Amino acid sequence: GPLDVVIGVGINYELPKHEPSIADQLIIDICSVTKERLSRNIIAATLLSNIFHILQDLEIGENLNPIDEWRQFDCYTGRKAKLILPNEEIVGILKGIDERGSLLMSVNGKLSTYGSGEVSLKIQ
Repeated sequence: GPLDVVIGVGINYELPKHEPSIADQLIIDICSVTKERLSRNIIAATLLSNIFHILQDLEIGENLNPIDEWRQFDCYTGRKAKLILPNEEIVGILKGIDERGSLLMSVNGKLSTYGSGEVSLKIQ
């Protein structure tokens, strides 16, 4: 049946020079890593265009496999991380994602899956 999806994207375009780190995490912005100043409109239009094309392909049944693409570029598998959930913090070893896109984490030798709710991930 019909399905509604909410997609949220946050982009640090240009942070103040003396922006403090947030919750002990290093932060970065687009302007500090590019040689030329990129237009906010071009960045937004490119991002929206790519998301739109991916969603169109999904709608017509294109055989997209974002799981394989994610796994190809995943640089966190095997790293120790802290998963912050609304009511608890979990420390374990990241094991990638499953076929549904849920996060896999080994906690005390047991493989656990996390796939809903808002989470913040801190690599340790």
